[in-house]
Amino acid sequence: MTVLLLLMKISNLSQKQCEVYAKLSQTRGLSDELATVYDELAVVATSESYQKEKHRARKIEDYNWPDLFSESGAEQVKAEIERDLSEKFAEPLGASAVNLEKNNAQKKVAVEIIRQFDETFEEQAADHVMSPILESFSKVKVVHQVQVIEKNHAAKEVNRLIYLKDSKNNAFVLSEEKVVPGKG
Repeated sequence: MTVLLLLMKISNLSQKQCEVYAKLSQTRGLSDELATVYDELAVVATSESYQKEKHRARKIEDYNWPDLFSESGAEQVKAEIERDLSEKFAEPLGASAVNLEKNNAQKKVAVEIIRQFDETFEEQAADHVMSPILESFSKVKVVHQVQVIEKNHAAKEVNRLIYLKDSKNNAFVLSEEKVVPGKG
């Protein structure tokens, strides 16, 4: 009887050992699969991060501005520049959109930067950030106007700044400033 109990116990332990090995094998398979997915995600994240940094580091004057007036692919170039500049200006300006308006006859581009925010507008801080941006746009021959539209939801107003390129020194100067209440 003791031998029979001992055989049953050994059989039971053997069965549990098989179950543990099966679960261990399954866990190793899941672990390998998880490692593969993690590696793939790391490659994608690194690639996306690299692309964002590459666009952020790209100078405004290095975009294909003349291609905006080409026979083919102009809309694709326009969309790419608008998307990249929106990403580039998102952090320093809080810009929500950048639009390009082309004048094909004169081969000129007007840039519109739209900002939306809730805090009170601080003109000095905006000037500090806008100066290097305007300086970069001044190096692009086809850009003749930069318009900044600031929608201040807290003050319920829209501030519109229009900068025009000075023909003498190619620098942008503030041409017009309008504050429109009630449309914030």
